[in-house]
Parts: sequence; structure tokens; C-alpha cells
Amino acid sequence: AASSGSDTNHRKDPIDSGEDLEREAEDLLDGLLERMGYMADFEIVSEDPLAYNIVGDEDFGRLIGRRGENLRSLGYLLNLMVGRRLGHPCRVTLDVAGYRQRRVEHLTELAETFAEEVRENKEPITLETMSAYERRVVHVALADDEEVRTYSIGEGEERRVVISPKA
Repeated sequence: AASSGSDTNHRKDPIDSGEDLEREAEDLLDGLLERMGYMADFEIVSEDPLAYNIVGDEDFGRLIGRRGENLRSLGYLLNLMVGRRLGHPCRVTLDVAGYRQRRVEHLTELAETFAEEVRENKEPITLETMSAYERRVVHVALADDEEVRTYSIGEGEERRVVISPKA
């Protein structure tokens, strides 16, 4: 419900969109977690862009899913629902117990390890399939490397990163 003294267009006012986004995201996230059976809390880790970390004493393996697939789906669903309530597309990022941050660190280390192997052997290496977000992490991790380059191959869910020597 809109606060007292607000007109019906209050939620579409760009000046208030940050507060509205936060309020709607928290309301919906709380409801989603409860319906999924999680007694968890969440904390804001960034306001621009808005990002939450879900925390608690529970085993979040199911919520995260294989390589973060369930977490990504929950984030997608939350963004759709918040966007529908506010009447415009929104971007809210979710993490669970620091999973995304640990995954970024792991992928960065993996990229650097494989880049070293490519430098030594002068042969390209094709990584496992990854989400667009994960591929971007690898590309960014090696973007400034003067000896290797990265590019993606494949279609849809079969896309993967190739690390190869620069010509």
C-alpha cells in the first residue's frame, strides 16, 4: 500500500523509485523465502545496484542449486515480480551466504590457472559450460592479459569460454 498522502502514481515516480524498489523487493523476497520453507533473513549488500545476501542457519544448498541455477532463477523471478509491481523493469541481485562472491573468486582463480597453462603450452583450452554471468567473470578476469584472449563458443546452455594464446 502507498504511504499516506501519496497519489496513485507514487510508485512510478522516479525520485522515489529507490525506496519503492527496496520496499517491494524486501516484501516479495520475504514472502518467497517463507513459501519455500526457509526461515532466513537477508541483508542489503549494495543499494546501487540493489543487492541482497540471504543469511541464516539453514542449509542453503537447495536454494543455491547446481552451480547457482536455483539462485539465478529466484533472482529472475524476484525481478519479474518487483518490476510488475512497480510498472517498470528492475534489477535486484541475490546472493546466498556469500555464494556468488565465492563463485566469482573461484572462477577468477580458475581462469588464471588455465591462462597460465595456455601461456605455457601455447594451446587453447575450452572451459565447461557456464551461465552468461559466469562467462563474463572469466572474460573480465583475463581482459588485461597480454598473452591470452578469451571468447565464447556454442549456443544457449552449451556456451563455454575458450582461453587461447594471442596471435
